[in-house]
Amino acid sequence: MNILVLGGTQFVGRTMVQTFLEGGHQVTLLHRGNTNPGLFPECEHILTDRLEIGKTDLGAKKWDAVADVSGYFPRAIRTAVDALQDRAEHYLFISTISTYKISPGDSNIREDHALLTLDDPTVEVVNGETYGGLKVLCEQELQNSWRGPVSIVRPGLIVGPHDHTDRLTYWLEHIRRGEKRLPVGVDRPLQVIDARDLANLCLNLMNNKVAGVFNAVGPGSPMTFGEILDIAQKTINPEAVETSGDYPKPLDMGDDAEHQGIMQVNWDAAKEQGLRHRPLADTIRDAVAWFQTQGRDLKF
Repeated sequence: MNILVLGGTQFVGRTMVQTFLEGGHQVTLLHRGNTNPGLFPECEHILTDRLEIGKTDLGAKKWDAVADVSGYFPRAIRTAVDALQDRAEHYLFISTISTYKISPGDSNIREDHALLTLDDPTVEVVNGETYGGLKVLCEQELQNSWRGPVSIVRPGLIVGPHDHTDRLTYWLEHIRRGEKRLPVGVDRPLQVIDARDLANLCLNLMNNKVAGVFNAVGPGSPMTFGEILDIAQKTINPEAVETSGDYPKPLDMGDDAEHQGIMQVNWDAAKEQGLRHRPLADTIRDAVAWFQTQGRDLKF
C-alpha cells in the first residue's frame, strides 16, 4: 500500500510508520517538522500544518489509505477530508476509549457504549475535560463526510518503546532502580496495549479496507495494576523492594475507583480483525531499554 500518515514522528505515529515500512509499504508523512524531524529519511515528508493542508500543493499525489494520528478537534478532520477525499479511498482515525461516558459499575465496554458530549462543540482547547468529547466529534465528522470506508480505532493506555509520556515508565523505572512502588488502587483493573500491536491492527484494517469502530486495548487477559507490576519486577529487577504510599498517579486513567470501567473495555471486534498481544514482559523490557537511551530522569 501507499499510505499517507498525518503526524507520524512521535510515539504512536512513529511506531505506526515503522511498522508500515517493515511491512514493505510506501509511506508519506504530513507534519510540521517540529518533532523528531530527522526520522524516516527514506519517506517523503510534506511539511505543513494539517490545518493548512488545503493550501498545500499536493500535485497529483494519491494514496491507498490515510492514517490520522493527529486529529484532536473537528475542524482538523474537516480540513483533511476536504483536501484528501479524492486522493485516497480508506481513512483510519486514531481515537480513544476516553470517548466513552463511564458510569459507576460499568464494565465490558463495547463499541456501542454511550459516548461523551460537550456543552460547547466549537471548543478547540484540548485538555482533560474536553479530550474525549472532542474525539467523539472528530469521529462523527469523519463518519458523516468521508465517502469511502472509515476505520475508527479507540486505543486504551498505549505503552512501549518511544513512550514520551512516562505514564507506565514511571513505575517501571522505579523497579529498575530497586523500588517497587505500590500505589493506592494497586488492585484495580488496568489495560495496556503495546504501540506495536496497535500498529499491526491498524495495518490489518487498512490492508483489508475494513470499516467500523474498534476498541484497541490489552493485554489479552484481564489484569490488575498490581499484577502488571509483578510481571515488571520479575522482568526488570526481582530484587526490587516493595514500598506502599500515596504516590503520584501518572497513569491518568483508572485512578477513580467509581469509574474504573474505562479499564474494562471489550476488544472482541479488534480481535476478529487480527489484534494480537505480545507478551507483556517483552513490552516492559523494551520500554525500559528505550527509556534508558534517552538520558533523562523521571518526569514525576
